[in-house]
Order: sequence, then structure tokens, then C-alpha cells
Amino acid sequence: ELSATGTASSSTFLRGDNSWAAAGGGLVKQVVTSANTTADTNSTTSYEDSGNSVAITPSTATNKVLVHFSIPINLYRSSSTSCRYGWKVLRDSTVIASGASTNNYGILGPSAEWSIGYVWNYTIYDEPDSTSAQTYKVQFANHESGNLVAQVSSNESNITAMEIESS
Repeated sequence: ELSATGTASSSTFLRGDNSWAAAGGGLVKQVVTSANTTADTNSTTSYEDSGNSVAITPSTATNKVLVHFSIPINLYRSSSTSCRYGWKVLRDSTVIASGASTNNYGILGPSAEWSIGYVWNYTIYDEPDSTSAQTYKVQFANHESGNLVAQVSSNESNITAMEIESS
């Protein structure tokens, strides 16, 4: 049973916890995107920038940032060693998401050399708690030692950051 008094309007609404709140929130305040067509190769286990980055400045510290990247990638193996890749998404120098391939590409067959291509797509909902410019970037590396070369291909890749108004 609701006991709150008042009238809903275009600027207020009654929440499920029986309290009034300002209407709004969840609105996209700004969108910033960056495209990249430069190939980048990394054959080491050290993470390197993929060439995909974007900067956004939230208008309030309580707003959130939705980050999405789509990066075509080619994996090449020049020997029969097993191999996997890893990736990270950073806000400035802070890792906000990371992962690794779940497949061990050494099990694809006995052949020493092969290549595989596909597209990384990932979305992260971040809370930077700042009104300073935030730079988001993607890094990649071999996830284990081996003769794997992860190459961000020269097909267009992109990263997009959207500021989402909090309620």
C-alpha cells in the first residue's frame, strides 16, 4: 500500500519504495566515437594499445559512461604451439574490463600454421565518478607464451563512449 502524498508530473514520479524522485535519468547526454584503420600487431605477452581509444568528459560526476568497441582481429600461428589471446579495456590507466579467449587455438588441428579472423564486440558500463576527461582504450596481447600473433586488422574498428545521465 502506497502512503506517499503528492502528484506525479513531468519533473517527478513515485518510486517503488514509496518516495518521490526527479524524473529523468537514463538519457544519453553525449556520444563520442573514434574509428581506426591502422593494423597493429602484438606477438608478446605484454599488453599493447590496439590503436582504439576515445575521450569523453562527463557533465556531472554521477553520470555513467557506456563504452562499446568493435575490433576486427586476425590470429596467426606459425608453429604447433598452443596459444590464446587476452584483452583489456582501460579508463586512463585503470583496467575496467579484461578477458582472454576461452579456446586454446592449439587444438584446431595438427597443422603448424593457420590463421583465424573474427570481430571482438564488447560493451562496458562504467562509473568514472568524475567531470574530468576520461580516455578509454583497448589493449591486447598473447595470453600465454607461444607463436601467436594477434593483429588488429586494417579493416575499420571503432570505439564509442556514451555519457548516460543518472537519475
